Amino acid sequence: MTTDLTHEGAELTAKALGLLRAGFPLKPSHQRLIQLVEMPSFPVHASTSWELFEEAGLVRAVWRSDLDYLNLQDPVIRLRHRRFLQPTIEMTVADVDGTFAQATVKQLRGLSIPVFQKAEGIALDGTGYELTVGHFPEGRYKWHGSLPESWDPLRQWAFAWMKVLQALQFHEPTAPE
Repeated sequence: MTTDLTHEGAELTAKALGLLRAGFPLKPSHQRLIQLVEMPSFPVHASTSWELFEEAGLVRAVWRSDLDYLNLQDPVIRLRHRRFLQPTIEMTVADVDGTFAQATVKQLRGLSIPVFQKAEGIALDGTGYELTVGHFPEGRYKWHGSLPESWDPLRQWAFAWMKVLQALQFHEPTAPE
């Protein structure tokens, strides 16, 4: 990849992660309870956002970085596409009821972790995670790779919740009535 394509790849990544973080409510009035974003370091692996909404269930958004980075392999391939690349994001939903949302929120409310953490090294590769709780006010926890020992309850909850989410049946969203 040339320097220009590397720069464009970084801009595309920032744009895609910004879209994932902003979220995908099915209606403007929907309030997000929880969002968990999984962000692998390398673009051949898709970044995924799971959002649990008070009113509308669960939304999964996947940035297909594997497809988008094919357009940046070399300058000749890049010329075949529009000037400003847009991230390819696929959105699906899972039908979960209020009991699922209430149980998830109850589990999170039961966690106790220190707010401040000493930085341990730097993140060069691996997978980053962001957990956002609430809509306003909201709290955001970010980590890369392994968590500090004092955040172990959060790690256990996050990985258990991801297993639950991965077992759900997701489908294309239906048009709002």
